[in-house]
Amino acid sequence: MNNSKSMLRSSSRVIPPDSLLKFGYSPNGGIEFDSSDSVLNISYSGTPKARFSPFGMALPDGEGLVVGHSSQLTIAAVVPEVQVLGTADGVDATVAIGGFGTGVEPRLVLTKARGTISTPSAGQNGDNHGEILWVGHDGTDFANTNLAKIHAIADGSGVADSDSAGALIFSTTPNGAGAAVEALRIDRSQNVGIGAVSGGARLEVVDSGIAGSTVFKVTQDDQNPYGIIVGNDSFSVSDVEGMALYVTDGGISKIRALGTGGVLQFGTPANSSYMQLDNSGMLSLGDISNSGMNVGLTINQGAYDDEILALKSSDVAHGRTSLTETDTFGRVTKASSAGGGIAIWGISELVNAAFLYGSGETEDLTDTSTSEAAVEIQGRLQNASLNSAGNVFAVANQSTTRLLVKGNGDLHITNTTLTALDDEDDIALVRAYQRESSNGMGIAMTKWDKHMHANAADLRRVGVWSSENDFTIQQRMNDLLGGAIWQQHTQHMSLVERVDSLTRELKEANKQLAALSAPESD
Repeated sequence: MNNSKSMLRSSSRVIPPDSLLKFGYSPNGGIEFDSSDSVLNISYSGTPKARFSPFGMALPDGEGLVVGHSSQLTIAAVVPEVQVLGTADGVDATVAIGGFGTGVEPRLVLTKARGTISTPSAGQNGDNHGEILWVGHDGTDFANTNLAKIHAIADGSGVADSDSAGALIFSTTPNGAGAAVEALRIDRSQNVGIGAVSGGARLEVVDSGIAGSTVFKVTQDDQNPYGIIVGNDSFSVSDVEGMALYVTDGGISKIRALGTGGVLQFGTPANSSYMQLDNSGMLSLGDISNSGMNVGLTINQGAYDDEILALKSSDVAHGRTSLTETDTFGRVTKASSAGGGIAIWGISELVNAAFLYGSGETEDLTDTSTSEAAVEIQGRLQNASLNSAGNVFAVANQSTTRLLVKGNGDLHITNTTLTALDDEDDIALVRAYQRESSNGMGIAMTKWDKHMHANAADLRRVGVWSSENDFTIQQRMNDLLGGAIWQQHTQHMSLVERVDSLTRELKEANKQLAALSAPESD
């Protein structure tokens, strides 16, 4: 208006007839105030740059608001409408949102809707509802240099009144990339997934095939008492109820079941037979109780009849694969599938398959029914002794019993390949055995010994002694003794026969002598 200046001078409150007050206005720009709508416009080159109305201030031309600089910057391929760039180079740019007073909550609100600003519509599942983005400069611009971001998405069937499930996603940019990749997600169920699209548990960590990556790590420096504690909803360190994982100052890793129960179990949901360590020190597998044990190992095989214990070594490769696996050198099974008992197996590629050693600090030199030994084998009938005829101990070749020890101590030996020694001078061999075994000590030599020519070589030849003279072959010794007795008997009977013959001959000679000595009759 041409008279605006004069009107302002004449009155402190001037309302022009057309309700428009203009300052420095031209077709290209200026300040215009519309008193009827209470709107103040600031225009440049014919385009409104700022508008002040009862609704607030609007910057409608897209150039937005710049604080601390004269123009906008292009960041991440867009020109942000609001930019706080700092008052000068080298000065931090800070945005503060404050609130004061009881119940006041300062907020930064990001909104999202489908449709238009005049007719918005509900958001759908998966819609991105806003991001906080960190962008770096590569020396040229701010494009393709996203460092990290946080954004929220609708995480349900959509957005509805009082039903707006959402997820919060944290993303970082890997080495050699320019875009951020999801690293952590908190879903609508408050499950947390690290490296996972959705946490399948309260916390799920997925390696995603990153070579050399440690999936989960806890570093603790002399903390007391534990590195990781797992407990129920009422758990606290003072309650000491739950489970703890920690490493001592000496580098010893421990897992503890805390509390008065103190039971640690390992198992799977599909298998009720698990491993348990209770608070008394009993370790059990396939069972959780044993009234006969306080500290020890209990293994319950259930109805299985295969190996309950197997000992393996990569050094072993025997050929008994029909019995057990080729690298199993020791196994324990039931002796009877229904009756129980224990069978202990040693499997070897060589001669030696099993040893039983006993090494005591002292020794028992007695030889009575109550004597003790470094190695003892006992047989019982339930809780009592076996009968006299009961078999206490047996030695078998495969399934053929060769030696039996009876309840009364009798030793029974069988041999199906008996060989007689009657073609030998068994008496001489027995005498040679006495001499060789004692080295002549305690043997009273007689004039008959010079006629005995058997020696140690003969004893080895006939199989009474082993090749090194360190074993007596008991069965051959029995054959030898039997042969010696029989030879003694036959020689005795021969002498008896000879004596009888001589007796008859002497009787006949005496008759003849008596007849010759008788006087002639007249």
